[in-house]
Amino acid sequence: MHPIFVAIALFGASTVSSKPDSLAKPVAPSDHDSGFSLTLVHVNDVHAHLDPTSVSMKVEGKSVQVPLGGAAILKAAFDSLRKARPQSLFLHAGDQFTGTAWFSLYRGLADAAVVQRLGMDAFVPGNHEFDLGPGPLRAFLDSSRVPVVASTLDASREPILAGRIPSVLMREVDGRRIGIVGIAHPSTPSLSRPGQNLRFREAASIAQVVDSARRAGAKAVVVLSHAGWEADTMLARTVPGISCVVGGHSHTRVGSFPGLGGAPAYPTVIKSSEGLSVPVVQAWHRGMEIGVLNLRFDSTFRLTSWEGHPFLPSPAGLAGLASESVRGFVPDSGMSALLQGLVRPLDSLRAIKVARVPSAYSRRKGGELADLCAQSLLEAGASQGARVGIMNRGGVRDDLDSGVVDMEQVQRVAPFGNSVVVMTITGKRLRHIVKILEGRKKNPGMAGLAGERGEKGKWKSFRLAGAATDLEDEDTVRIATNSYLADGGDGCMPLRKSKGYRYDTGIRDDEALARLLSRLFPVSKGK
Repeated sequence: MHPIFVAIALFGASTVSSKPDSLAKPVAPSDHDSGFSLTLVHVNDVHAHLDPTSVSMKVEGKSVQVPLGGAAILKAAFDSLRKARPQSLFLHAGDQFTGTAWFSLYRGLADAAVVQRLGMDAFVPGNHEFDLGPGPLRAFLDSSRVPVVASTLDASREPILAGRIPSVLMREVDGRRIGIVGIAHPSTPSLSRPGQNLRFREAASIAQVVDSARRAGAKAVVVLSHAGWEADTMLARTVPGISCVVGGHSHTRVGSFPGLGGAPAYPTVIKSSEGLSVPVVQAWHRGMEIGVLNLRFDSTFRLTSWEGHPFLPSPAGLAGLASESVRGFVPDSGMSALLQGLVRPLDSLRAIKVARVPSAYSRRKGGELADLCAQSLLEAGASQGARVGIMNRGGVRDDLDSGVVDMEQVQRVAPFGNSVVVMTITGKRLRHIVKILEGRKKNPGMAGLAGERGEKGKWKSFRLAGAATDLEDEDTVRIATNSYLADGGDGCMPLRKSKGYRYDTGIRDDEALARLLSRLFPVSKGK
């Protein structure tokens, strides 16, 4: 029997409040119930990668570029899994938004069309779903018609989302109710731009929601989390009543795949405070991994066994790749036609050749690409007297490959559409901002500084390029950064609160990066 969807809001009209509403009458267990099986199919952190992503893998001892994911491949894979496993729930653990020109051009509506056709059974908003504020998220939810859940989000004071996001979803699978509890990232206000009216609670606050779902008759409770791997394992360990955790946010590749190096086991099984086994899973990012978790419950609805079968979805017919862990599919023709009807604006960006880059820039290795982005901000703000460029590493979303780079590729690196902001701050505040960003485990991109770096590349002294002495606390310096940081994002509230000179140049950060690349690496050079 195909799962039947039932949604209930356990706490208030939209999300969490202190007083539970009335619930559906619990279903008493049958004396003859022999248990049941449940399959969870899941993705997370797709980040608008509607086209396949090329990944370097070892195949027969050689490094080859393998296309993985993409909307048409995901659709074909999901259809195949639905046919093979009709008692399945298809889950999305958040961050469909932001990462490519598909999002920057269509503001989530292309993603909505894709998600609607994928037929997800539940979706938890990730922090990037709020990058453009509540409005585009509401448009995405209405257009995609995806069932949404967020137990840690109170939207009651936000008119655009009030009443739209329940605290828990109930699914019925083979006559048993399955509760799905959602976790929106508690730090979304500093990671994104949700506005002033939304309230995000800590992940551990779901304990009451889980208990209420159990009392309402849920035979299993799945936590659909966008809190990250560490938080997910903690929840599995400490919150009673959880059957399993399906996560996102940290882009954790879970499972062993030949040619891609080590990763946590799929599933990673955590022993709970009740002494029970709780599987925790995640599925990398960009739709390059599909998680498949088979669960078996006994007659008392206790989890007794589990099997994980995650795989990397790729186009059919790639030589030397077909295996249990890399599965090939013929792209779905309907999804391909949808994308083809929307691709013209992207083709226009792809036609704009920006630079011929002699060697690749990695967003991870030493932060070199973040430093390049910081340099582009500095140059964009130079006419306003900027001496230092600051770029948050989290704002650099893709690598920059060698060869001819087009504008669509530039927007993959800088997809947020932030503007370049120039402002004057003190030396003391500059040190404070850098320390905040270094504390987020990824050193920021910096340009215009010539000070000394210490352990793990963190700045020990601050001296402007060309200056003879270090910057003192009371000295002032004009910096160029992106509007996200200037508005207090990534914990940089001291920038938001700074008084004095502040000027938004109106230059988008992707345009600034394109200008720098064109100057450094002209397309004509090397022909």
